[in-house]
Amino acid sequence: MQIYFAMLVFAFTMAISPGAGNIVALSNAANHGYKNTILFILGNVSGFVVLFITLNLALSEINLKNSMALQLLGYLGATFLIYIGYKIATSDPDVSIKQQNKRGFLQGAILQWLNPKAWIVSLASVSAFGLTGHTSKIIIFAVIYFVIGAISLSAWAFVGSKMQQILKNPQHLKLFNRTMGGLLILLSLYLMYNLATGN
Repeated sequence: MQIYFAMLVFAFTMAISPGAGNIVALSNAANHGYKNTILFILGNVSGFVVLFITLNLALSEINLKNSMALQLLGYLGATFLIYIGYKIATSDPDVSIKQQNKRGFLQGAILQWLNPKAWIVSLASVSAFGLTGHTSKIIIFAVIYFVIGAISLSAWAFVGSKMQQILKNPQHLKLFNRTMGGLLILLSLYLMYNLATGN
């Protein structure tokens, strides 16, 4: 039971900490409301679970942790996050849902596959809990992370939805979107820095 409690704590710590998915969920809910962010949340956690299971299968015989392919994917993912940050920062300050692009299930799932943090969390969980080759542990961790991830993203989205009254002013919404987009870009640059320095 201790290992499962450790998995729970690890999943909560990783999922609730600021990251690309949390920032996008917060921003999307602030612009479109909590209900219109649910599909993004489900897509995001589903994308992570599929990535996690796929990576575990790949790690059965090889170690991808130090591979050039993983580093290249990290740079590609960080670049994609910069693009998402730019789209958020430059989005129209019109609060009409029809006027703005909502992030849905597919975008949430793709975001995880191109999110260096998701890869790092997957690799860290594999090494920390010795999951490779243990199907039951892999499934249990995947379920734990799905539930904890959904709760964490929902918390960020809930906070974002409560900001809607303040953000009804187009100038406030414009400032908010620029701040959220800027944070995502800074996070992406930080991830690139870590990749370059090997941290």
